[in-house]
Amino acid sequence: VFRWNESFDYFGSEVEEFAQTAAKYGLKDGYAIGQTIHQITHTACITSVSMDASYLDDAQHFMIRQLLPHVNAILSRPGFLQSPSITKKEREVLQWASQAKSYWEIGTIMGITERTVKFHFNNIFRKLRVNNREQAVKKSVILGLIQ
Repeated sequence: VFRWNESFDYFGSEVEEFAQTAAKYGLKDGYAIGQTIHQITHTACITSVSMDASYLDDAQHFMIRQLLPHVNAILSRPGFLQSPSITKKEREVLQWASQAKSYWEIGTIMGITERTVKFHFNNIFRKLRVNNREQAVKKSVILGLIQ
C-alpha cells in the first residue's frame, strides 16, 4: 500500500503532469495498491482511495493501510468477476471431461458425435481462454462453472 503523495514525491517530474491533472478533479491524495495479472482470470487489479488526508488521524490512516490489501484481494478473486457464459451442452461436456472421459466416451454418453464434442471443446477453449482440456476443467472448477 502506498500513499499517492509519497509516490508523486518519489517519481518527481515523471508523474508531475498526471498529478496536476488528477488534482484538477479533486484527486490530490489517497492510497493505492496493485496486483499483478492473475494467472487464471488474466486480470490486474488496482484499488485506490482518494481523500483529503488532512481530515484523517493516524488511526484512520492505519486502518486504510490495513484494509486496502483485503479489498484489493476480494476484487481480484476469480469468483468475483463475471464468469464466461457457457451453454448447457458445454457445461455437460466439461463435467464429463472432469471425470476423465474421452471425446468418444463423452459423445456416446451425451448421444452426440465425437466431432460435436470437439466442437463444444473448441468453443469452451475460446470462451475460457485456455489451450487444452485440463486447463478448461481446472478453470471451470475455479470459476464455479462445474463441480
